[in-house]
Amino acid sequence: MKTPADTELVISLQNGDISSGGILYERYKRNIYYFVVKMVKSDEAAQDIVQDVFIRMIEKIGSLQNADIVKQWLFAIARNESLMFLRRKNLVLMEGLEASMECIIDGETPDTKFRQQETRQLVHDAISVLAPPYREIILLQLTGQLSYEEIAEITQSTVSAVRSKLHKARIALAKQLSPMIRKEMKS
Repeated sequence: MKTPADTELVISLQNGDISSGGILYERYKRNIYYFVVKMVKSDEAAQDIVQDVFIRMIEKIGSLQNADIVKQWLFAIARNESLMFLRRKNLVLMEGLEASMECIIDGETPDTKFRQQETRQLVHDAISVLAPPYREIILLQLTGQLSYEEIAEITQSTVSAVRSKLHKARIALAKQLSPMIRKEMKS
């Protein structure tokens, strides 16, 4: 059986077929969760927010004019829900990114696995201390695997602003990581 395209699912959902919403949920829940959990620093809150995102999708699907951008639209909803949560809780920093990096390649030695986990943790820690706008842009690109155009649409900015912010975010991330990398290379 052919997997329906997002556009078909959106049109079907707009016509009242709730099962199409379930397919969209299954298709995007993981990436949305990874983005949200990194933004809000709480697994429990992230799970609630992801549920809210898809409830909003069902409620607001009629307002989606262009069915081709459902992925960006869902990330925009996730971003807004996350920012509302952070405002309510007055949070500015995020916790680790453990949930997004659980995959370890089979056949590795315990030492290799440990070093990879250690490296991932260094990157997680470095991302967690970035300023929220930089953290957001990095997370949208990494977890959502979104294009510059899609990120610009989600953050309501221009592609050139996204490129600039992403460039600055990478520089800030490199500055955060360089002392850690030097330390690791010495040991």
